[in-house]
Amino acid sequence: MANPTAGAGLGPASRMASILTRHGAQVELAPTEGPGHATVLARQAAASGAIDTVVASGGDGTCGEVMAGLIGSPVPMAILPAGTANVAALSLGLPRDADALARTLLSGPAISFRPALANGQPFLCVASVGVDAEAVRRVSLTLKQRAGKLAYAMAGISALTEPPPRLEVHAGGQHFEAAQVILSRVPYYAGRFRLFPDALPFDNRLNVLVVRAGSRLEVTRFALAAALGRQGALRGVHRFAADQAQVRASGPVPAQVDGDFLGMTPVTFSLAPEQVRLRRPAGF
Repeated sequence: MANPTAGAGLGPASRMASILTRHGAQVELAPTEGPGHATVLARQAAASGAIDTVVASGGDGTCGEVMAGLIGSPVPMAILPAGTANVAALSLGLPRDADALARTLLSGPAISFRPALANGQPFLCVASVGVDAEAVRRVSLTLKQRAGKLAYAMAGISALTEPPPRLEVHAGGQHFEAAQVILSRVPYYAGRFRLFPDALPFDNRLNVLVVRAGSRLEVTRFALAAALGRQGALRGVHRFAADQAQVRASGPVPAQVDGDFLGMTPVTFSLAPEQVRLRRPAGF
């Protein structure tokens, strides 16, 4: 399942299809046609009974759509990174060598995990509510295709000029008044930023980071510290694990999942009751 609008387009999927064929696999390349189409294609492939593995080629959003179509299915998914950030691929330690990656896609051992949900919508890696989600809301597809990660950086700087939101966060038996909340299944955020260094990729919990409510300067300080990998030393930043979280605000505040705009508060985060199987490198 290949997203032609992802950062690298159909090129990586076409090249990998040729490599997999040389390894003896029968490959069908299925380009997606719009939001949600990868979920439909993945569900159809799993139901056909003729597919051993569904490979998601694109960014984390595309991979999350494929995952959504495979919830509860015995058919595993695998990831071919071809997007802007590729947080899932980085967190899984997928090999950069094409032949080694092909072996993982074909026969890597599969882990099983419960997907995360945001208002019932599955997501693969990271969700958030607050300033970064406002930045995601401001990024157009055209700008994302032209500028990649720089598009998010530009939108983030713009979002930081606004007063920070005031959120009510209930998670893990705790209550916070917050300016920003991030929930993750993996150590990395927005590329190589390790916001959750102790997180085990895709274990059955939500890793939660809360930035307590404060001034615009304090939120900007957190953003800079996160970019430099020094956010752990900041006061007002809390990390913990939970299996559910509720985020509310007095007015509408944007939320995002895997780099795509989700909608406005309130948002409930949880874990799906059924599992997904995901191929990983041997020895991971």
